[in-house]
Amino acid sequence: MLSSRIFATFLSIVFIAAIPTFAQAAAVDENTPITRKQLPALIKEALINDPSILNEAVEKMQIAQEEEVAKKSKEGIIKNKAELISDPSSPSVGPADADVTIVEFFDYHCGYCKQALKSVSQVLENDKKVKVVFKEYPILSEESIYASRAALAVSRIAKDKYFDFHKAMFATTGAMNEQVVLAEGKKLGIDPEKLKAEIAKPEIQQILDKNRKLGAEIGAQGTPAFIIGDNFYPGAMPYEAIAKSIEEVRKTKK
Repeated sequence: MLSSRIFATFLSIVFIAAIPTFAQAAAVDENTPITRKQLPALIKEALINDPSILNEAVEKMQIAQEEEVAKKSKEGIIKNKAELISDPSSPSVGPADADVTIVEFFDYHCGYCKQALKSVSQVLENDKKVKVVFKEYPILSEESIYASRAALAVSRIAKDKYFDFHKAMFATTGAMNEQVVLAEGKKLGIDPEKLKAEIAKPEIQQILDKNRKLGAEIGAQGTPAFIIGDNFYPGAMPYEAIAKSIEEVRKTKK
């Protein structure tokens, strides 16, 4: 939904851009006042005679909207920085003394998140000074929620098994039901009954609820969504884009 500020910007762009056309349509000098009654017909005629007015207004409105979203995202990131990068309930991979931390919000049923996993894995393999914090953010289905609950349970039982389980969930082509989830956990040496009991704990859902609230505050309306430094990146990022963003953060620190 457009904010009132952006909509007002849109209307002002249309009106200002169309003033010369209004004057021509009304066959009066451009300094002649236009009455409220004349305005709708003149706007319609101006847009018909010069559709580029609308294109320009839409383009500027989109820019204004993107700037507003980016501003709110950055404010949310700065406000919640500690919870984003240091929350002990969020699984992570990488050194504790990493000089750059990446935060990823994701859903196991998201195809773009599956693509992003390749980039994230490549970053972790090539850059030993980077840490990735994984924010389970299931928004697509009930199965996504169950898979995320299971992943968090795995992390609580054996932190070193989390990333392998994370990759196994994305490698799953069928259902992510209890049978599949427990079987994947068993492959990693986790007792199925112990995992089942951990999944059912209310603390797991509390983590997901916290992630949902956090995602809303930073503007994560879909998945994947990345935070690198104080910058928000919606959508899947190729390895090259992530690597470039990491270097930009390092340059800023210098």
